[in-house]
Amino acid sequence: MSDSADLLHESWSPSSWKSKPIAQDVLYPDQNHLSKVLSKLETLPPLVTPSEIERLRYQLGLVQKNEAFLLHAGDCAESFDACTHENISAKIGLILSFSLILIWGARRPVVRHTLVSLGIHNKN
Repeated sequence: MSDSADLLHESWSPSSWKSKPIAQDVLYPDQNHLSKVLSKLETLPPLVTPSEIERLRYQLGLVQKNEAFLLHAGDCAESFDACTHENISAKIGLILSFSLILIWGARRPVVRHTLVSLGIHNKN
């Protein structure tokens, strides 16, 4: 590992995000409910496995060396109501179609990176 990677690895922990500056604060009116949700999240398995992280690092290295193409796609503010199996399947299908076109046109592998994040919408 490089020195910067060592430093990043040493300073990271599951709660290290709490020490970072807050750029866009969200006010949660029910702190007890927030605490319960955070406690539940702490018990869940990670969303990404270490092997997936290593594979992505390798693939991004190929992109950096111009040996692969990066396709970054996805919404960044879906509502909870829009996160259905049908909507997610349709988006994945569209991204796969784009990547097939790029593979054919660019004649190189495509690294697909997809972002799905839920926006918080006030229903009042």
